Amino acid sequence: MKTPRKPASMGHHIQITLQRYLIRGVAVVVPAGITVYAVMFCYRITAAHLTPFLRRFLVNIPDWLVPILAMSLFLGGIFLLGSLATVAVGRRLIEVFEWLLRKIPVIKSIYGATRQLIQIISPSDDAAPKYQSVVLVPFPHEGNYAIGLVTGTIRLQHDVPHYKVFVVTTPNPTSGYLCFYRPEQTRPLQFSVDQVLESVTSGGVLFPENLSAAARPALPEADTPEKTEKHHAETAAPPTKRGRGFFKTRFVSGIFLIVPLVVTVMVLEFLFDLTVGKVKPFISMLPFAVPVWAQSIVAALLLLAVLWMVGAVFSLFIFKKLLQGIEAAVLRVPLIAEIYKVSKQVVDVLTEERDTETARKMPVLVDFPSPGVKGLGFVTGVSKDEQGPLVRIFYPTTPNISVGILILARPQDIQRCLLSAEDALRLLLSVGVLAPESLPTEPFPAEFLE
Repeated sequence: MKTPRKPASMGHHIQITLQRYLIRGVAVVVPAGITVYAVMFCYRITAAHLTPFLRRFLVNIPDWLVPILAMSLFLGGIFLLGSLATVAVGRRLIEVFEWLLRKIPVIKSIYGATRQLIQIISPSDDAAPKYQSVVLVPFPHEGNYAIGLVTGTIRLQHDVPHYKVFVVTTPNPTSGYLCFYRPEQTRPLQFSVDQVLESVTSGGVLFPENLSAAARPALPEADTPEKTEKHHAETAAPPTKRGRGFFKTRFVSGIFLIVPLVVTVMVLEFLFDLTVGKVKPFISMLPFAVPVWAQSIVAALLLLAVLWMVGAVFSLFIFKKLLQGIEAAVLRVPLIAEIYKVSKQVVDVLTEERDTETARKMPVLVDFPSPGVKGLGFVTGVSKDEQGPLVRIFYPTTPNISVGILILARPQDIQRCLLSAEDALRLLLSVGVLAPESLPTEPFPAEFLE
């Protein structure tokens, strides 16, 4: 005979009700809060820079009106910039401006990589998509799959053409791994960019229940950046209808032009504060007065002079020995040793010495994430175990190459890429867009194992 259940007490009922309402409140407030934070962040890095000019010329306006006017001016500027990009003269001016940016050493890498990434992940109503296909690929091994964006094709030496697939991470879809898959290893999907972003940023919560297959992207004869840009220009149809599409197209065009500039300025500002900004306080110690407008220039020159002197001094034999002694002492301090080794390793990988040939910084093709799938990494050294040599490979993410994973591979399982470290970095920074038509390779040199 079953014992009758006792009715829930009033206190328990109140507790359940409070929990239910609390969860509903969190479900409403958290997305709204994240959206507001994202909007405020975008405002601070864009329109907020216009507020000093508004306060200078419009003295008597109330404080609450300044952000509204700044945002209105910024959006108006984006619209005008997008309108400029739709006419022949405007496109020519933009091309000249970008040509000038590509002549500046540091800026050309940051701006070029950011612009290529924006072109890849940006949807477009009137033009063909900048990516070629959304695919499922085996990751991290056969039987498991991840979402990837096909950014083009590349022909590996003595092999069939491979898709360059950008495997996006979650919840940040602007970072991921660049892998080379054979066409038969991919499963094309009927996905839009919006669906990819929703699926990745939500960790799979907003992933479609039914997956529809799509046709494989065609393998072009020569997948080069010039041909890609020409294809985009030919397929982009100028908007003819006015109204919602008219304004949307111009706003989107303006955003795609302004975002790479904003990212470039942010990176340069960070680098400036990290380097020149640390030198500016010492300008007051100079025997002569430096005008305010020239302090940044003088600080940059002082920094370059100090770096040159340090490089020249430690190129001498006696100072090389001194540097080795200092490094040995630093590596004895537990926490500092780990930070120093990681920082030095990343710098060694990302810098290229053209006058000496070394195993460090050597671009190589390695099986990643599974056998039969190729990826691009950089050799950082050689270790040994009871079975023989193990090549240490830094496999960076893309386009953020400052982080990645460490892979240990047998020499016979990797191939040396006949690319300079600079070209390999350009390939990664552009998510594979700025890649050669083919990637020549050779067996890993045996002399580097000795």
